[in-house]
Amino acid sequence: MSRISNISKKYAIALFRASKKAECIEEVLQFLEIFNNNFTREFAIELNNPAISKSDSVNIMVQLCDAFKIKGLSKDFLVTMSQNKRLSYFQEVSEEFKSLVKKDKNIIVAEIISASELDKNIVSEIKKTISSGYIGKQIEIKEIIKETILGGIQIRIGSSLIDASLKNQIETLEKDLNLTIN
Repeated sequence: MSRISNISKKYAIALFRASKKAECIEEVLQFLEIFNNNFTREFAIELNNPAISKSDSVNIMVQLCDAFKIKGLSKDFLVTMSQNKRLSYFQEVSEEFKSLVKKDKNIIVAEIISASELDKNIVSEIKKTISSGYIGKQIEIKEIIKETILGGIQIRIGSSLIDASLKNQIETLEKDLNLTIN
């Protein structure tokens, strides 16, 4: 999980509250995904170039939203971000918005980190075990392949980490041996 800036959090919270009030959360999620899939941080930085006036930046954003059929609250939000020269924060805002939506829907994301792809039955069992500890919550599994853990798995839920990786076991053994020797 990456660290989200305060600016991004404020924008995400404002968008979440507005979309919830307007009952258009799913529509906003869809439009954010369209924008996220078609634009890069470099594009946003270019729009923040001092040589491009605020009005030109806003006009460019309006044209892009129209071209990609992004409308309503999502369009207004992207235009506001462009006007405030905050588009470089878009990916963080989008990530935080999705997190707020999941929290609102009682969805918990559990990251399963392994050195190679896990069998679907194992993932299903892990999900079942996690679910038993989070009654009334939906568990969403995000599988991550990270060869540096060597083997075993790590499970991250929020800020909690269960580390059953081979790398961790080797490091623990190494520390224990060093303590014994010294």
